Amino acid sequence: MSFILTALLVIGAMFAVYLTLDWVFDKIDKWIFNREAEGGLIADIDSMMKNVPEKSLAALRNAKNKGYTHLMAKVDERGRIKGSVDIIKDKSTTPDPELREVLGEEGMAVIKA
Repeated sequence: MSFILTALLVIGAMFAVYLTLDWVFDKIDKWIFNREAEGGLIADIDSMMKNVPEKSLAALRNAKNKGYTHLMAKVDERGRIKGSVDIIKDKSTTPDPELREVLGEEGMAVIKA
């Protein structure tokens, strides 16, 4: 998870969307189709905050305090972050159950082609 925190220093786009598993898959499919990445990473900020050392929380707290809920990034064939990290604000009133299932207990998933 520390690789995500390091990558937070390079913030890409900031989205406010109704976050669903279909939206995540569509975004990753576009990255793969355009040969920008081999897949994508999606992570829930709250879950990440429970699993990182205190000294690494500043960037996550800052995003959470601004209302952002998830991170998303392009990944290479080894699952390493490629480029910047997108920060997402879920406008949904309830979390998408399919997305929660994919994220699992850790709150993070790497989805590849």
